[in-house]
Amino acid sequence: MALEDPTRSFKETFYEKILEDDERHQGSTRKSWTRQRINDVMNNVKNARVTMLERGTKKSMHYYWLAKYDIMETGGEEYLIFKRKAADDPIIQIVAREDYFDILLSAHNSCGHGGRDKIVYSLKSKLYIPIRAIQLFVALCPTCDAKRHAPRKSIDTRPTMAQDFNIGGQVDLIDFQSCSDGEFKWLLNYEDNATKFVSLRPLKSKRASEVAMELMKIFMTFGAPYILQSDNGREFTANIIEELTAMWPEFKIIHGSPRRPETQGSVERSNQDVENMLRMWMKDNKSTNWSVGCYYVQYNKNSSFHRIIGRSPYKALFGNDPKAGLGDSKIPSALLETFESEQQLKIISDQVSDSNDYAATTLTIQSDKIMNVQIPKDESEEAQHEDVPVSIKEPEETHLVDVQVLINKPEETQLEAVQAEQEISFQRNQAHIGIKRAAEIMIEDTAKKLKPLNVGSNILINVPKVDRGLLGTKNIRGRVVDFRNGVYRVGTKTGTIKSWFPRHQLQESVDDYHDDVLDVPISLREAVRNESMFGGQGFQKCTCKPAPKQCFTNRCACYKNKVLCCSKCHSNLSCINK
Repeated sequence: MALEDPTRSFKETFYEKILEDDERHQGSTRKSWTRQRINDVMNNVKNARVTMLERGTKKSMHYYWLAKYDIMETGGEEYLIFKRKAADDPIIQIVAREDYFDILLSAHNSCGHGGRDKIVYSLKSKLYIPIRAIQLFVALCPTCDAKRHAPRKSIDTRPTMAQDFNIGGQVDLIDFQSCSDGEFKWLLNYEDNATKFVSLRPLKSKRASEVAMELMKIFMTFGAPYILQSDNGREFTANIIEELTAMWPEFKIIHGSPRRPETQGSVERSNQDVENMLRMWMKDNKSTNWSVGCYYVQYNKNSSFHRIIGRSPYKALFGNDPKAGLGDSKIPSALLETFESEQQLKIISDQVSDSNDYAATTLTIQSDKIMNVQIPKDESEEAQHEDVPVSIKEPEETHLVDVQVLINKPEETQLEAVQAEQEISFQRNQAHIGIKRAAEIMIEDTAKKLKPLNVGSNILINVPKVDRGLLGTKNIRGRVVDFRNGVYRVGTKTGTIKSWFPRHQLQESVDDYHDDVLDVPISLREAVRNESMFGGQGFQKCTCKPAPKQCFTNRCACYKNKVLCCSKCHSNLSCINK
């Protein structure tokens, strides 16, 4: 028995649901556009044009069709489009219901099986498909079932913000050792804080020298940020910067404070997106070469809509949307398949330009007579809109815009450059506004979930794993001694902790803290050590370089503390002290 094609089953189910939805909206403008409906509207537009030019009896619906729709002719084919209000408005073709699935499948795959908003963003300037059809497609996609996750229960904190591109960047490594692609076992993810533009690079190891080499390639292309952050620890980031400085003497950068995954937010969500998109890419292409697929994922992620900044990262960085060759042109895909020479392409491109100009045609009004017309309301296709008073003036003639007018003159080159810079600046400012708005929403949500603490409140500090031993205390009891700029300072019986803590890192304690608070500045790790039965954190590692007696003298931190070297020591190289 032959196996059922999952794509075919998906397509059949999709159209069954679409037909059911259209049945519920019979006689409504919410129903899908069928080929028959598109042809009927195109005939109405043509009849309205003839009536206007021949000065025949004009009805309100004639004005309605000309004001709402237009026809674009390309390569001998006619397409129904929405009427444009200005010459620079996009040409949006109305898609027939019979073509929904193929177009949505292509858009869905191109954005890495993104959700509704990503598909809408990729289609909104070219094609019109009802939003409910897009939602239905995403809900039925069998591939997307593999990446659906449970609702988040954690508390969000404010994201890392930057005013402009290359102010700050975050680098993280995704562990693919369990599913290595040949020699590649890690994936580097570098994200700009302001534009959310990501760069992905496969790595053979997580040594600082290899990470630095790939980062240098990125920085040589886009420039280096002022601040570099990493979840892999301050020492790891410092080693990367040291390697970068050795290869690039003019390089100057500082490393930000290490941020833990639960407080990082942006780059962690980026890692999840990358993993999900890679998983979908490998499934769609039936390939395990994620070291190649990561570049497709990089392009798809940068070119798809980003909810926080309100545009694609590519547009936030460069000021315009990316172009994937002729696939992003206004030329219909059916015609693209017939091209065999550059001359054919030029002819069709000229026809598209002529159609664009015709779509932007305006009516010259010189009549003094103004008529107030009521568009009737009934169940017919021609009257599915509420009664709206329309002021109408009789047209005298139509004008076509000369194609040569649209061709830029040489002296306008400098003006175009200025306009491009202004567009880039505008897109980045809007992206920053989106990030700032998201930060405010996160702070408000956190404030709703966690009530503020007062000075003198008894609290518990959650101790991270890196600051305590395996059997060490998980919480430190203390008392709030100060509050400034939304963060708290905590005192304990062994001293006042130097670090300031955000509200989500503190838990209110029901037990009273009776011990006296000492006004002696100490670190969190020192506070843990003072209360630990095993002497605190206890993790030791060394950075000894290869030598005949490596890790066999007191210069080695591990040997000095009488512990064996572990996999974290000296980049996991072999030594005597193992």
